[in-house]
Amino acid sequence: YSIVRVAYPDVPKLRMPALWSLLGIRALQLIVKQRPQVLHLQHVFENGPWGLLCKRTLGIPYWVHTYGEELTLVRRHPWLKQLVRRVLAEAAGISTISHYTLDLLEHFGVSRDRCLLVHPGVEWQRFQERPPLHLKLPAGRRLLTLGRLMERKGQDTMIEVLPSLLEEFPDLHYLIGGVGPYEGHLRALAKASPARDRIHFLGRVDDDQLVPLLQSCDIFAHPNRVTAQGDVEGFGIVFLEASACGIPVVGGRSGGTVDAVSDQHSGFLVEGAEELRQRLSWLLAHPEQARAMGEAGRTWARGFDWTGPATRIWEASTR
Repeated sequence: YSIVRVAYPDVPKLRMPALWSLLGIRALQLIVKQRPQVLHLQHVFENGPWGLLCKRTLGIPYWVHTYGEELTLVRRHPWLKQLVRRVLAEAAGISTISHYTLDLLEHFGVSRDRCLLVHPGVEWQRFQERPPLHLKLPAGRRLLTLGRLMERKGQDTMIEVLPSLLEEFPDLHYLIGGVGPYEGHLRALAKASPARDRIHFLGRVDDDQLVPLLQSCDIFAHPNRVTAQGDVEGFGIVFLEASACGIPVVGGRSGGTVDAVSDQHSGFLVEGAEELRQRLSWLLAHPEQARAMGEAGRTWARGFDWTGPATRIWEASTR
C-alpha cells in the first residue's frame, strides 16, 4: 500500500485543526486523481466532512470508523453533534470497536443493523517472542500501567491503593509507562504518597521495549474510568497485548474495556479503589491462580488476531 505522509504543523493551539486541513487537502488531491472505489474515514468529525464533500461532488461513497471517546465529546456540542449525525447518516457503512461504542451510536440516530462491530486486534505472535529488556527495573514484584497519562486511565487510583498493598506485600513496585497531560498531577500524587519510593515513572516506552516490559511484570493494572467530561476508553488494545504476554490484567468496568478483558478469566474488571485493591491483593496472594489466569489470557488474546477484523472490514466495504 502507498503511504503519503503530511508534515505535522507544530503551531500552538492550532496544530490539530491545521493538521486536519492539510490532511484533507492532500487527500482530496489524491482522490480526484485516483478515484477510489470507497473512502475510509478514521475519524467522524476530523475528516468526516471531507467524506461528505467527496460523496456529494464526486459520487464516491465513504466508510466511517468510530471508537468511543470522540462520540462522547461530540455529544456536548449541539452543532458538532448535528454535523456528526449528517456524516453518519450518509455513510455507506460504519464500523465500531466495542459494544459500548455501538450503544453510543444510537444517540446519533444510527440503527445497529447499519453498524459493523469489529474488535481491534493484536499481533499475537510478536508477544510470544523474548526480546531483551534495556530498561532498568526494580527488583521485586511489579504492577504496570502502560499508556498515555490521562485522567481516564486510572493511574491515580493505583497510586491511592499502593500503600495499603505494600502492607501485605512489601516487595511490591508500581511502574507507570507513558507520557501525557496528566503527568504533572500524577507526579504530585506520587510525591505526597507514603509509597513514593515504590512508584516509578518510566516515561515514553519505545516500541521495541513494549513486549519485554510487559513480560517482566506480574500484573497489568489499568483501572480506567469515565471522567466527568465524558472521556472514556473505547476498547483498550493494551489489555490484549498484556494478555498475549501471559500476565493477568485488571481493568476498569467502563467503556469498551468490558470487551477487551474476559472478567474472571483473563483478569478482573473493577470499579473504584476498594475493588481494585481487593482484586490486586488476591492476585498477589495467589500466584499460581494468577499465572493460570495469565495463560488463559494468552489464549483469549489469540482470538483477536488482526487478520479477522481486517478481512471483515475489507469485505463489507467493497461489496
